Amino acid sequence: MSGYQAACPSCGAAIVFALGASRLRVCEHCGSAVARKGANLESYGKVADLIPTASVLALGMDGDYEGAPPFRLVGRLQLDWGQGTWDEWLLGFADGSWAWLSEAQGRFHYMGQAPVPPAPAFDDLAVGHTLDLGAAGTFVVAEVRSARFASAQGELPFAAAPGRELHYADLSGPGGQFATLDYGTGDAAEALYVVKSGGLRLLARTATGQREVATLGPGESVGELSLLAPGVRLVSAAAACPSELVEIGRRAFFKTAQEKPQACLKLSLLIAAALSRRMGGARGALEGALARAAQGSPE
Repeated sequence: MSGYQAACPSCGAAIVFALGASRLRVCEHCGSAVARKGANLESYGKVADLIPTASVLALGMDGDYEGAPPFRLVGRLQLDWGQGTWDEWLLGFADGSWAWLSEAQGRFHYMGQAPVPPAPAFDDLAVGHTLDLGAAGTFVVAEVRSARFASAQGELPFAAAPGRELHYADLSGPGGQFATLDYGTGDAAEALYVVKSGGLRLLARTATGQREVATLGPGESVGELSLLAPGVRLVSAAAACPSELVEIGRRAFFKTAQEKPQACLKLSLLIAAALSRRMGGARGALEGALARAAQGSPE
């Protein structure tokens, strides 16, 4: 694992992101949750003290698991679902990849990452629904819940402020398999994402599920309006291949606007130009549809 070292924006102490995929690091000196936004860091506020549990694990431990390479425990997330708290341990592998080890009521569940077909929106899930997860088989929705980000230690692969609600669905599959669909913090649009390498598939919700509406390549972006005003995501994004993104959050954008107003003005103009081009394309498509309708053509 290669480390990225920087200074905590709250106290100035050195912090290290051991995993390249990590997006949040709890400062060991001041307890702030520090989010990694490209080359910039942003403080999300103090993290509450860890809730005492009977866990036998500790950050920094090394281990292995049948079917997985050796790992190190690099992060710990505590989630509160209203009737109790459980631990999620972040396993870091030597190649920079990661997985979760969920610990609750003395039982452990190893959860690696796996590509799956587009899943239904969180609000459309219900216990008992069946989902086709492709090569993994057909799974049944066992739980649909939200849990509060109660506390953390070390680093995490997502950037969310302490106290936020995280949405997830637990699934049961053939042969005793277990899966979790992680929906994160929901549908709030909070950041601009620029594709540095690889590509993204943009998916829109429909009455029958999700359909692909566009693809993005290097240099293209999604979420532009979220920098200018709060809103709701109209599309979701999925990696079309191994990809690297640059994230620019709203808070970081407005903080930079105070320090470097000319740079933010230039970015705002670029966003406006991109939206204008998209609106122009949408207008052309609408005019074409109206013209065909006037001629009585269904196409």
